[in-house]
Amino acid sequence: MHDKVQVKPPKRQFLSPDFVRAMLAGHSALGLAFAALIYVVCLTGTVSVFLFELQRWEQPDGPRVTETPSPEAIAAAVHAGYEQARADNAAHDLFVSAPPRTPQRIMVSYHDHATGVEGAWLADAGGRLVTRTSVAWSEFITFLHMHLHLPRTWGKYLVGLTGCVTVSGLVTPPVIKMESENYMSQQADARGGPSQPRRRIPLMSFPGECEDGSPRGVHRNSDPDCDSG
Repeated sequence: MHDKVQVKPPKRQFLSPDFVRAMLAGHSALGLAFAALIYVVCLTGTVSVFLFELQRWEQPDGPRVTETPSPEAIAAAVHAGYEQARADNAAHDLFVSAPPRTPQRIMVSYHDHATGVEGAWLADAGGRLVTRTSVAWSEFITFLHMHLHLPRTWGKYLVGLTGCVTVSGLVTPPVIKMESENYMSQQADARGGPSQPRRRIPLMSFPGECEDGSPRGVHRNSDPDCDSG
């Protein structure tokens, strides 16, 4: 007697082909957008590594401080910066950076969150404010890298999300993508879909083992090392 083979009817597709194609197109557009953001963030970050050198190049007439300033000079810079911040109505946050933190420059900066006023000065070796900083190009690159010239909160979130996407793309094993493509190709073959020729294209994967424990090659779909014959 021969056993009857029951053929299961094909499962009903919950999503229409047009909707799936639209989702794939949207996925491609989203991938291109994130790729552009990753490119901008990485490029500006690379340039920002040389921020202090670019600032000296952009404002060569600023006072140069070749030695580590004395505590008295730092105290004088703090006092002068506070008086200037009060004059600019921005006496809220005050920062002083000096060599070796900022090579050959003593920088005094301040800003007020309430008024939105900020300022930055260059001081000499004695802590006296000499001139305001004029480094528009360097600031443009820095804020593009940190905030993408968006409102600070939204810019930081977007840059952080871009970093997460970059890290996830680096640490995700490529074999996951290979196996997913292989699975989709097998499903297409079972349905007799138009993706059947794709399976004839070898998919690169990490070297592994065959069922008998022997090592196999890197071609997933056309590996002669795992052929039983």
